[in-house]
Amino acid sequence: MRNDQGMRFPHALFSCLLLTSGLLLMGAIHPFHISITEAEVVLNDDGVKVLQVALRVSPDDLEKALERRSRRRLTLETTKDIDHLIVEYLDDVFQIRHPAPDEDSKPTPLEPCPEPVAGHDDPQSESPTPPSSHPDAKKKDKTSIIRWVGKEIDVRYAWLYFEICLPEKGLKGLEFSNRIFFDIEPDQDNTVNLKDGNWKPSLRFNRNETWKTLKKAEAPTDPR
Repeated sequence: MRNDQGMRFPHALFSCLLLTSGLLLMGAIHPFHISITEAEVVLNDDGVKVLQVALRVSPDDLEKALERRSRRRLTLETTKDIDHLIVEYLDDVFQIRHPAPDEDSKPTPLEPCPEPVAGHDDPQSESPTPPSSHPDAKKKDKTSIIRWVGKEIDVRYAWLYFEICLPEKGLKGLEFSNRIFFDIEPDQDNTVNLKDGNWKPSLRFNRNETWKTLKKAEAPTDPR
């Protein structure tokens, strides 16, 4: 499986996406607006623990949300800076952070992914190193935790692929939020299916529940 930047997407994660096809078909006739995310914890070629994310959304809703943010007309297929606009949006709505250690502190974001080690990129990719920084980082003094991989667009679905580097402990104890399209759809419902070895937690987000914590007690002993 390849995305629009020529990078390979993991076969195992793609198999998970196929297993959700029945749910996706249900989503097409479901009275609510939904998104489905499949995400798996892996070690990349540089030995860094990352969360590989595949996020399925409605192309029409994605265009609507991006147009509202950028205040201009655009299309997912032809707008030149569309990937940067998507990353900018994901930065604000798909977030993972460390919880506050006490009542007097604030949660802290994850660290951005380090640049890949030379020679570990896909040799067939025309853009081997996807942007790891926010598209307007210099202007906004903001760094993205998202390492963009690419996208696939068809008539019914838009698949957005990206990675987020994790701390050594992995998912346990982290706080998650997926608020995509909450700004345009009052009944939006977002499901995030996670996989970390044999541990497969699932999180569901709506306007009344925007943040969820994967408690340490819920995390299994790492079998590796």
